[in-house]
Amino acid sequence: MNAFGSPIAWHKEFADTLVLYCADGRFVRQCEDFLTNGLKVATCDHFVVPGGAGWLVLDALTLHAYDAAREHIGFLVQAHALQRAVLIAHEDCGFYRHRFPHATADELFQAQIKDLRQAATTLRGWFPQLTVEMYYARVEGERVEFVPVQ
Repeated sequence: MNAFGSPIAWHKEFADTLVLYCADGRFVRQCEDFLTNGLKVATCDHFVVPGGAGWLVLDALTLHAYDAAREHIGFLVQAHALQRAVLIAHEDCGFYRHRFPHATADELFQAQIKDLRQAATTLRGWFPQLTVEMYYARVEGERVEFVPVQ
């Protein structure tokens, strides 16, 4: 393969926004579109892992993920002086189906919303300077809709 030159301009300044979302490839392009066109985030630091914000909820099953998230997110927040965090959960998440194999779709949704709120609380506790926003991505026909979570 020959070298590829991206037509997108490089910005030497660090972003001020951190985004956390799931690595599920069915939602990645839509998340990027939402960030760029919906929230008007020009550049951002990414923490993209299976389950997204679920890594910031401490329980016996997620202790290793929680510690790893704290370390890596802490680096980004401190090194880049981040001021904003955007958390996105999505419908039909395999991470949650794996954790709760007998849950109904509504129970999974409720668990994700609970975890988004807990993750926001965790981030605010670790980094009081962060403004935290939460969204839930749901499939509507052939499109993905991003709904704010309070």
